[in-house]
Amino acid sequence: MATRLIRCLNGHVFDASATTACPTCGWTEPASATPGSTENSGGESRKRSGGEEIDNSRRMLVIGGGAVAAGLGAGAYFFLANRHATPDPDPEPAVRKPPAAEKPPVTEKPPAEPLQQASKAPGALPNFLELPPVEQTAQMAAARELGLSPLATETALVTRVVRLAQFKPTEVRYKQLLIPLVKLDRPMALNEAGTALQFGYAVNKDAKLAFDYLTRAASQGVVRARAGIAEMLLAGNPKPRDPDGAAEILTLAAKADGPGAGQALTFLKVLKRSLDGAGPGSAELFAAAAQKNWDLNIKIARALADRNIDSGLNALGERYWNGEGVPQDRAAAIEFWRKATAIGYSPASYNLSLAAKAPPTGSPNLVESLVWLLIAAIQTEDRARRIWFTDRLTEQAGLFDQSQWSAIRTLFAEIEIPGSKSR
Repeated sequence: MATRLIRCLNGHVFDASATTACPTCGWTEPASATPGSTENSGGESRKRSGGEEIDNSRRMLVIGGGAVAAGLGAGAYFFLANRHATPDPDPEPAVRKPPAAEKPPVTEKPPAEPLQQASKAPGALPNFLELPPVEQTAQMAAARELGLSPLATETALVTRVVRLAQFKPTEVRYKQLLIPLVKLDRPMALNEAGTALQFGYAVNKDAKLAFDYLTRAASQGVVRARAGIAEMLLAGNPKPRDPDGAAEILTLAAKADGPGAGQALTFLKVLKRSLDGAGPGSAELFAAAAQKNWDLNIKIARALADRNIDSGLNALGERYWNGEGVPQDRAAAIEFWRKATAIGYSPASYNLSLAAKAPPTGSPNLVESLVWLLIAAIQTEDRARRIWFTDRLTEQAGLFDQSQWSAIRTLFAEIEIPGSKSR
């Protein structure tokens, strides 16, 4: 009997021709049983060697077993979107003419109002580029009330929309919230828009536009975007099938520490490739830091940062902030952390929280420090990190009055605020 390897929602690869359930976690294929809802929890996660838990609820890789046995040359790779995806038998072309008159942005509705739902009829799905953009007007006003810096404000807005888009992939309004951020070339927003277009989440599938958005996100260092591009190269859509190109970009993604690195490692194993001989990654970077071998740590960090890899950017920020192995330069440190937090790396956001308490110039800003902690807690998918961030938030919660907490809740509307339930 030909093998049929699949990857379950928890990331375990097993032979579905021999058993209907994952022998590791018990997950069964959707045809046999429907996995529980993950809208509120973000889905089950799995641990990778670098310490980050990876959310696998957004997509599932299915590999034709007979073709795998015959080798990669047979080219039978099939990628199945998760249960939220809506099929689109006739996707719109990637390049479209703009509407005759651009529609003005729509002001975001208060969270208490019902959210607009995407039609379940495939033919009724909207085209992403034709959606009217929705601005986070109330959130920007809350950021001004809190006195946040432009960097903290923008990161909070992006983090909120990206997390909402991940929790509710079929909500078309969240795609509208992405549009202004996509126009600004924000990497995490580009990744979410590309994923929606790739799998048809609330909008028509558009492989060419999805590949463009994912490429722009990947060039800035988004790990999941790199893994997404590899999926498309393996599937041969919209580009010709390219297993070698996919393996190269997966190797780059697997060196990172953030969400998506574990997914990249799984894909590499399916391709029978490894990281051996590919140069150091996050694990070696952390080992050098633990030994306080700053020369080696900086060497690895620079090599990773040159490829916009999250852990390398963050480590260089730490070395420059503390003056470890390099002359102290706190402005340079903040710039490295800015790049890392822009691609969703929570340790960099935590470092920016510490920097707000001891800025290179000016007075400590405890409100901004708390907001950066919230951003870190929302960004991370590592359970231990989330608990640690939440504990820090709880410690600082009593420093703020009700009006400040009201503004913070508005800033992160529709997202649970860790450590603030009693406020």
